[in-house]
Amino acid sequence: VVLGSLFLAMCELLLRTAAVCKSLIHGCGMLGLQKSPALQLNVGYNCLSFVILVPFALMNVQWKNKSLHLWLTGLAYLDRLVSSLPLLHFACGRGHEENLISCDNYPNEEECQSIVYDRFHLQMLSVMAQVVLLPEYKYCSYMWIWIFVATLLSSTFVVDERMGRIDTDDAKNEFFVRLLLLSLVQMVANRKKCTMEEQNRALFLTNNKNKKVSQSMFKILEFMVPNFVILPMLRHAQAPGTSLAQLSYRFDCASVLFLAFDHFEEILQQFSPPEILQFLNKFYNRFDVLCAKCHVTKIETVAEEYVCAVGVQPGSEAESPEEGLCKLIAFAREVLSYEEAIFRMGIHSGPVVAGVIGNKLPRYRLFGNTVNMAARMMQKGLPGELQFGEETRKLLPEDVQVTYRGEVEMKGKGLVKVYLLDHKARTHKTCPSLPVSKGGPVKTTKELYKALLAGKNAAEG
Repeated sequence: VVLGSLFLAMCELLLRTAAVCKSLIHGCGMLGLQKSPALQLNVGYNCLSFVILVPFALMNVQWKNKSLHLWLTGLAYLDRLVSSLPLLHFACGRGHEENLISCDNYPNEEECQSIVYDRFHLQMLSVMAQVVLLPEYKYCSYMWIWIFVATLLSSTFVVDERMGRIDTDDAKNEFFVRLLLLSLVQMVANRKKCTMEEQNRALFLTNNKNKKVSQSMFKILEFMVPNFVILPMLRHAQAPGTSLAQLSYRFDCASVLFLAFDHFEEILQQFSPPEILQFLNKFYNRFDVLCAKCHVTKIETVAEEYVCAVGVQPGSEAESPEEGLCKLIAFAREVLSYEEAIFRMGIHSGPVVAGVIGNKLPRYRLFGNTVNMAARMMQKGLPGELQFGEETRKLLPEDVQVTYRGEVEMKGKGLVKVYLLDHKARTHKTCPSLPVSKGGPVKTTKELYKALLAGKNAAEG
């Protein structure tokens, strides 16, 4: 519609300007305009058509209204029919024979014949213009009606100016010759329009297929990395030589939680591999649901260990470290309430560096002393308890009940003061058991399989 409206406005601008200039030149300018009613009607009609068609066509480039474009196109083709009438163009020879005008620019017989041919050429161009003007191929069938009427009108008014009457034989010959030529042009235009529409349809289907593949790949990446790193990953993949600044982050105060199944080696000896995988998936899926509800970022799973954190997303600086830690505490309290298994947990708070590592099976990783200390807190923790150090204790609200465990030997750190969360105590307003707000959609193994299958089907067509 946009291209058709712009093309229509350009054609009408050129045609109307050329028609008025030709009429004034051949009609002896202002002298002919004063004396010849035919010339006056010609100039007035072209100016009126210009005012109606050109401004609305240009405005429709912005509006993109298909109905308006069809109406304007219909008026333009109706004009091509009306312009065949002798009263709406400056009839060659008639003004001179009636001694209304006389000047050097008045067309002679050869020039008049050339003007007649020009009108026919304009009709042929109008037939070809449907390829751009008509928005769909189905409207091309109406052009056969237009061709018949245009041929009938233009061939009927083959006038012998000297005899002052219609030459019937010439009119018949003109009718069949013009009808044949315009029909040939119409068939070419129809074929071209049909080919263009098939190509556009094929391009649309290809783009739609690529869009579905991209959507499926985006869903698959959602299972591998947090949402906020997907777009930077894709941008970096398109320009591998660029800096990794978009994929790396530094957070001044994040809280990292490690949890692991207690006595997992005994579970490995008691169950078969399918049962072990089912056991882990059961809990890991529940953890994923809980992370989404508590607005906690899942980082990774390594064997029987599950790692999540808060304050490790761009924009998390707007949230205080205390608020983020409360979300992690709410997550831990809920996990410790599970009766099907016993977990050891550890939290540590401090600065971390984060980023996407690897091109094959990329992962969002955390680095720094904070991560190492959180892992050691979990390793040296007690079954069914959440253990943390002094750094995390300082961030906890005062009404959160904790128990001082004492000093524990940490590898590479010496003796470290540690605390245990009193998770069985009643919840507090500052750190409720579960936040009221709801999290986003939870990704499950079944959804991953659906995304993979959809991507495979879309890619194979």
